[in-house]
Amino acid sequence: MININANLVNEAKFSEFEKDGESIQVANFALVKKYGNGKEYTNCSVYGENREGKTTAIKMITSLISVDYGEILINYKSVI
Repeated sequence: MININANLVNEAKFSEFEKDGESIQVANFALVKKYGNGKEYTNCSVYGENREGKTTAIKMITSLISVDYGEILINYKSVI
């Protein structure tokens, strides 16, 4: 398991684009992880159709809400 242990820098910003006639929503957000006196920023994006859980996934990754069941994988490694 990877421990993300990071915080959201700001609220996610949402946009959308069309692919094959369907609207796809994109959530862009940044995470900050503190190391002693330093900080590491990571820009992230999640995408999918409306109401597919993008915001919920962001909140689970940053521990704003707990995960009831299942896994969150980043590069095939569990982050919860």
